[in-house]
Order: sequence, then structure tokens, then C-alpha cells
Amino acid sequence: MSQVRAGAGGDDTALEKGLMVRLRDMPHVIQLFEVWHDTENVHTVMEYLQDDVIGLLNRIGVLEESTAQRVFAHICLGLKALHDVGFCHRDLSPENVMVTTDV
Repeated sequence: MSQVRAGAGGDDTALEKGLMVRLRDMPHVIQLFEVWHDTENVHTVMEYLQDDVIGLLNRIGVLEESTAQRVFAHICLGLKALHDVGFCHRDLSPENVMVTTDV
């Protein structure tokens, strides 16, 4: 298995584009359509999802146990998809886990 590694403080646009191709149409992984950079910023065009986990909790409050189990299972499946192509997320947090409105 090949591993995908980010550069040490450099431009990771090529890394992002490579992942975009390898993860295209995978379930449980947000779709990344384009990445580019200018002299000051990195820009991404991604699939639109309305909420992250924090927004979900703010909107509906405490999750029923079955809903929390389903969300956690989908997070695990998304991480497995990343790991299967040799990528480790490194910044998994409620703000970085997007959810659909049908939770």
C-alpha cells in the first residue's frame, strides 16, 4: 500500500488533489471537487453539507443512543476509507465531521 504524506509546512495542493481522485464517490467521505492556492490562501471546493457534529448537537440537542451509534459508525467508515488509501486524518474533531440533514 502506498502512503500519502503531507509536506513539511509546504504546499499540499498536489496531496489534496491526489486524495480527491482516490476518494471520489466513496461513501462516508465528503466530496472534494477542486483545490488551488494563491500567494496567501489554499482554496477548496467541496460538496455542500449543512452541519458539522457541533451544529447538529446545537440544533437537536442530545442524540438518541441509536442515532449516536449510527453517526459514529459512519465516522468509522469514513476513516476506514481514508486509511485504505494510506491517509491519516490528523485533525478529527466535532467541527471537522460533517453530517447530512437526514441524521
